[in-house]
Amino acid sequence: MVRTYEQLGKTHVMDARFHYEQVEKFTADYEKWTRADVFDRPEDFSDEPAAKREVILVGRHPEHPGDAQAFAQLARRMARGSTVVFLDQAVFDKPGQPTGWLPLANKGGIGKSLHIVYHPDQWTKRHPIFDGLPTGRIMDYTYYREIVPDPAFVGLDPPPEAVAGGITTSYGYFSGLYVAVYNFGAGRFILNTLFIREHLGEDPVAERLLRNMLRYAARELDKPVTELPVDFARTLDAIGYR
Repeated sequence: MVRTYEQLGKTHVMDARFHYEQVEKFTADYEKWTRADVFDRPEDFSDEPAAKREVILVGRHPEHPGDAQAFAQLARRMARGSTVVFLDQAVFDKPGQPTGWLPLANKGGIGKSLHIVYHPDQWTKRHPIFDGLPTGRIMDYTYYREIVPDPAFVGLDPPPEAVAGGITTSYGYFSGLYVAVYNFGAGRFILNTLFIREHLGEDPVAERLLRNMLRYAARELDKPVTELPVDFARTLDAIGYR
């Protein structure tokens, strides 16, 4: 499964599309979870409007050539009601701008905190993405030591849902987000820098978090898609997708 995911992540902007019944295959039973075949059916995204809302999982590398047109297709689906899970911040990398393809006007940046003697305090909010895990406090390394990242999103506008992050005040100052949820038109997107992708098949916490993200993203799949706003071209201009 992990090997397949790596392959998909290198060749598709959108690694896979999930419908609710597929998301439900991600059960607490590890054997059933690894047999779930949602990773094995990548679908190319056409210019045709989606007939219904989707959950879209995005990997590390955009589809060649990874240009504005590819990301604009993704933005249109979000604006009409779909939810996108960005599993790795590297997908936003644009030459000279690590967050150049982030679907926000204020791109912020990627900061890194040093995990030395004076390490940052990593925190989690009580949120469905952390369902079934210790949350609402400082991260317990007993559970999270494998997935705590160095990179974090910094300098962004405050998200509607700040889910996890880190802060250092004892040795200089650093504050950034590891997981956040932003609205985009009628849809949403989830940002993540936690090392989930790197530990699938190895760490049950990574698998739980991915499953929770997909379930959370699927909450409004039964709602109808909406029409694009009449000024959507301006939105694409504002986020650098046109």
